[in-house]
Amino acid sequence: MRVISIPHDLDVYQGYPESSLFKLDPLPTYLTLSRNLSEIIEEQKQQKDVPPEARIPDFTIHGLAAIRSYGDYHDDTNFPDYATPLVNLPQIDPEKLKFLRRLDKESDCEGHWNFVVEYESREWLLKAYYDDSTVEEGEWFERFDAERNAYTHFKQYKHAVGAVPACEGWVELSMDHIASFRDNPMCRIDTERDPVDFPLVGILIEFFPDAQELSKDNITFALAENAMRGICGIHGCYVLQNDIEDRNCLVVSGDRVVWVDFDVSRTPISGGSRDEGAIPRVYFWIEFNTAWELFYQKEIPK
Repeated sequence: MRVISIPHDLDVYQGYPESSLFKLDPLPTYLTLSRNLSEIIEEQKQQKDVPPEARIPDFTIHGLAAIRSYGDYHDDTNFPDYATPLVNLPQIDPEKLKFLRRLDKESDCEGHWNFVVEYESREWLLKAYYDDSTVEEGEWFERFDAERNAYTHFKQYKHAVGAVPACEGWVELSMDHIASFRDNPMCRIDTERDPVDFPLVGILIEFFPDAQELSKDNITFALAENAMRGICGIHGCYVLQNDIEDRNCLVVSGDRVVWVDFDVSRTPISGGSRDEGAIPRVYFWIEFNTAWELFYQKEIPK
């Protein structure tokens, strides 16, 4: 079970995700770290005179069960300010896409392919989902629908601008379109498959050709802070990323950090890809702390 560390302020929990932690004045101590978290906590254990307001939280909880001590907050699924998005992602005419190349297989996951395409004189990433025998029946479309739903929320609430790829819309490819790029040597489909048997739907998102995963090799405190600001923005759009891993956090230019891969994300209206029910408010706080632990306790060098 993952261990997460959280500060002792229930008011902060209850106001999240509507209230961004980065709008608090002053910023909480745990958002202004300048050294590895584990190192600071260890020092604090040796010090008896650290005032409470300056102490980095070392309160750890194991899983959801322990949060039940916070009473109704654990089971709260009410988001008074939430409204189902009124905007829709536009459906793009596939005739306007020019397929340029397929990315390396390492970038592909079960149930989808990644293509670089040209649309309106600009390169985009087409994340195309297909019916894959290696995933559960219907899961490929549920993943596409989760991703489309997430970007619809980003468009509606606008708190994650710059922290997630820009999304131009979604596309449905007919069998004729699939056949037309099947023989394109730069868009080659797995030769063990016959792509004309698979319908394809996809999301057209911003393409970052020189992106790197945020990792121990390149992380800085500025990048860690921007990643945390990004996850706050994502949560402000009522989207639970639901897969907090460094592979899903990219450094794209300078200090800009972008979160990607929302095909298992959840929102208050989605309930999850497998009908997991409503999202308790505490899940957003737990995910924030999961990201916080990843960057400040695991990635940043001691």
